[in-house]
Amino acid sequence: MTLEEKIAPKYTALIVIDIQNDFASPDKRFFRASRNGDLSLVDPMIDKLEKVIPVAEKAGVLVIYTQQIYDPSSLNELQKGTI
Repeated sequence: MTLEEKIAPKYTALIVIDIQNDFASPDKRFFRASRNGDLSLVDPMIDKLEKVIPVAEKAGVLVIYTQQIYDPSSLNELQKGTI
């Protein structure tokens, strides 16, 4: 199989993994808690996703979104927003 055949839309998917406002937005608690980490690539990545997703969809590429959902009883105090 050639490279062109391997990356044909019917064999390709774009997976968008867990883009969360709580981590990417400066006014959200997880972003503030992570201020010592480098989140400088978050905004540029979101901008790129906003451009590439419609292109992938138009080309017939399957776009898959994932989201992590937690059981509230298993969250720590930071995740609950009590800190």
